Amino acid sequence: MTHPKLVLVLFLIIAVTHSRKYTLNLFKDAETRKVQCNDGTPSGYYTNLNPDSNQYIFYLIGGGLCVDYESCTKRASKLISSNPWPRSVDDYPGIMSTNPDSGNFSSWNKIFVIYCTSDLYSGLNDPHPPLDYYFHGSNIVPAVMEDLHDLFQNATDVLFCGGSAGGIGVFMNWDVVQQQLSHVPNLKMVSDAGWFLSTVVPYSKDVEPLPEMIERGYKLWNGQVPVDCKNYDHFDPHNCYFGPIAYSFLKNRQNVLIQKAQTDTWVMNYNHIKTPPSPDEMTWLYYLADQVRYSYDLVQVDNVFSANCMYHTSIVSLWDTVIVNNVTLRSAVEDWYFALGSDYKLFDTCPTPMCNLSCMKENKKQKDNNIGANLIREISLYEHDVFAINKN
Repeated sequence: MTHPKLVLVLFLIIAVTHSRKYTLNLFKDAETRKVQCNDGTPSGYYTNLNPDSNQYIFYLIGGGLCVDYESCTKRASKLISSNPWPRSVDDYPGIMSTNPDSGNFSSWNKIFVIYCTSDLYSGLNDPHPPLDYYFHGSNIVPAVMEDLHDLFQNATDVLFCGGSAGGIGVFMNWDVVQQQLSHVPNLKMVSDAGWFLSTVVPYSKDVEPLPEMIERGYKLWNGQVPVDCKNYDHFDPHNCYFGPIAYSFLKNRQNVLIQKAQTDTWVMNYNHIKTPPSPDEMTWLYYLADQVRYSYDLVQVDNVFSANCMYHTSIVSLWDTVIVNNVTLRSAVEDWYFALGSDYKLFDTCPTPMCNLSCMKENKKQKDNNIGANLIREISLYEHDVFAINKN
């Protein structure tokens, strides 16, 4: 018979294992370092540290963007200020979870950057009337690495990743991450739902083409895009925010994985596509998915996971749900990172939107009743609103 004290010790060990909390770290000297949220409050990041691990996930959360006075002043408070963010949370879902059941990344140190600059992690601008907003996104990633410099010195593995706006942000910041973490033996990047196309013709003439919208944002933010892309003579720098173009200028592309839904719900919402789609809208979605698949070949993407599904971000919210060629997203990322390396391609070739049966599965983990999961759900809703207008 097991001794009662041993049972109690085992229970406490399990409880501690499952209760690693995320703690909010607001930047000190935020004004001097130019790492402020839109409203001037200090930006920051959550950490969930495991002293027994030298492995790190560095995640940039998404949440839309703003490109002018109207879209910026309609932003939800959580996306322009650090004030609404809780000082600690129990856990996050998916790849950011500390629950051992979530996979091989569960024991890693986790860094979760809050997004309150509305500039795709690329801006470098102070307030200019009539818009009293700061755009300091380009300084956020370097500031996190500066704060955590001593921890990163002993890192053996770092996975730099982000979703939606954060999925674009990793493109914007991959060069600086590689420079500052060049000593890390295994440094890789995942862009989750950050692969947008400049070439897709909008569904309706009433929809502003994405390149025009992004150009307005680039000018408002004083966008800082990767130098090699910015200095390229054949297009304007605002094009560097688009996946195939940004990818073309990346160094060490074999260490980059692209995750993209072929019928991305953000793109659908931006084009005012309803669900269920009308016949004309469905025809346009066929075209969209085809363009996404074509873009992978066009720039010779090394590693990709892409379901023909209607969703947006996934490595946090749909980690165990989406399946391509009988492989879940979780298994795909783990296989790519730990074993298979370059030339890892899993994408649907069926032309019909939602032809992948895993698209229809309900992600039960999103029903977890904890603050981290709720925050992820809220941010996902904001992402789908394109400009993330206030829900209140």
